[in-house]
Amino acid sequence: MTPVISSAKSFSLLNDNRVLFLNYRSVMLVSQGDFHNFKQISDDSRPYTSYFSRTDNTVFVGKVDDLVKYYSLWKSKIIRHKNTPIYGLSITETKNDIIWVSTFKNGVYGIKNDSVIHHLTKAKGLVSDHIGKIEADYYYLWVTTDSGVQRYHTVTKQYKTLTKRDGIISYDISGIEIFEDKVVFASNDGLFSIDKIKAFKRQTQLEVYFSQVEINQEAVAIKPKYELDYN
Repeated sequence: MTPVISSAKSFSLLNDNRVLFLNYRSVMLVSQGDFHNFKQISDDSRPYTSYFSRTDNTVFVGKVDDLVKYYSLWKSKIIRHKNTPIYGLSITETKNDIIWVSTFKNGVYGIKNDSVIHHLTKAKGLVSDHIGKIEADYYYLWVTTDSGVQRYHTVTKQYKTLTKRDGIISYDISGIEIFEDKVVFASNDGLFSIDKIKAFKRQTQLEVYFSQVEINQEAVAIKPKYELDYN
């Protein structure tokens, strides 16, 4: 049997220690440690990403044409929003059992009980509808866009935003790893991290004033304005 470990798109480790394996054309169930022993789940369209939910032992797969949920005995169900396909790019789950799916240009969808209950868009607080990677952090959702990195509280529905002005080195982010006190991002310009507390502390605005004025390297009295020769 031909090995299936070429062009891996995504892995999801299941409860029974099997691996859900996505390559450029199909979804397969692979026995852990033996990539010659696999079961093909789907080959009807190209997959992008997958996520295994331990809440109810279901699998979500974002494909080029739809978002598909697999449940008991690998039966499938297509999840759409108002009869419109969801083109999933990145999938995660917050502590309140909401599955979040990022899309290329339609924001982020929040799904529970197979229905869309949240749709985050630029009109509702995102800095852009063009989303990259997302990652759950308890009740928070970290969202990367082409205009900034945001942290969204899924209960209070409040956003915090960081841009390059705040030290973000790149918006082209390929991975997010959550730690207790920081978040690490993998980007096209290398790794960088954000301190969860310090990054969003309110900065004290300093009072700026002039204590001395010099003209031609000589101190002069401070006045509201000066009339100087052209040279």
